[in-house]
Amino acid sequence: RIAFFVAMPQEAAGMGKLAEVKGYGRSFALHRGQIGRCEVMVATTGMGREAAVGATEEVLTNYPISSAVSLGFSGGTCPGLRPGDLVLCSHVLRWEAGEPVGNVACHASLLEAACSAAQAKGLTWQPGNGVTTEHLVVTRQEKANMGRAASADVADMESYWVGRVARERGVPFLSARAVLDPQEETIPDLNRFIRTDGSWRSTASTLYFLSHPQHCSRLWPMGLASRRASESLGAWANAFAEQH
Repeated sequence: RIAFFVAMPQEAAGMGKLAEVKGYGRSFALHRGQIGRCEVMVATTGMGREAAVGATEEVLTNYPISSAVSLGFSGGTCPGLRPGDLVLCSHVLRWEAGEPVGNVACHASLLEAACSAAQAKGLTWQPGNGVTTEHLVVTRQEKANMGRAASADVADMESYWVGRVARERGVPFLSARAVLDPQEETIPDLNRFIRTDGSWRSTASTLYFLSHPQHCSRLWPMGLASRRASESLGAWANAFAEQH
């Protein structure tokens, strides 16, 4: 049984429709289904440390999970990556107070299977490293600085925390990330719309962009990038599960 941990529903949309597991509406959504001969679970945790840790602990406590995969969108922190490109991480570091600290290694056999699945699907992918931050990294300068300091290719807000819980429970871990915004691009600062529990302030974000229409043009490219990234993640996750 593989457990995929995503922050937002869009990150698992390409995997197809899975049945909801009742009783998890208090803090996060949980779905399950069958891909090939493999049973999969998808936990939609919300964004950030608190949400990722809480959901991962609960799933790994209540279900016999053979592999834990942090799956989702990311910001590129090295040059050359394009929206939808997949990065399969060997290590994930944590970014704190302007420098990388901590390190979670991804399981070697899972990484090998992940690379095989990406290649079989003809995806644009590369091996690399990830870094987990406490906030969305939005400026090209911050992404470039972080990439150099952490020797990282992509940044997200959850992978390190999923990996740390999995390591504590003795569950093999993998991080697979699709690029949403390349390193060379600055995106709108959306941090103000993330609640402390990792959920999204949809009403506040809608009202903001309605009152700041000059910023809306920057959301259209992000929507297209989100679709590409979701398709890459879905194709890869299905192929990865089918190999188990």
